[in-house]
Amino acid sequence: MTRELLDKLWNQALHESLQAGEMFTRYRFAKLVADHERNECAKVCDAMSIWNGERCAIAIRKRGEQ
Repeated sequence: MTRELLDKLWNQALHESLQAGEMFTRYRFAKLVADHERNECAKVCDAMSIWNGERCAIAIRKRGEQ
């Protein structure tokens, strides 16, 4: 993950936190980073063989629901 992307996610988290009246931007930032990384991992799985890659991607994306 690049510094530019981290800066973008931090600014997004800060903006969303201010809009929601939250004091702790770091939790929102951590969620944005985790969501982004989970999606990137799922994309790798999507590129794998159709059967195993699909199962892998589904499993990774489900982790975001926990």
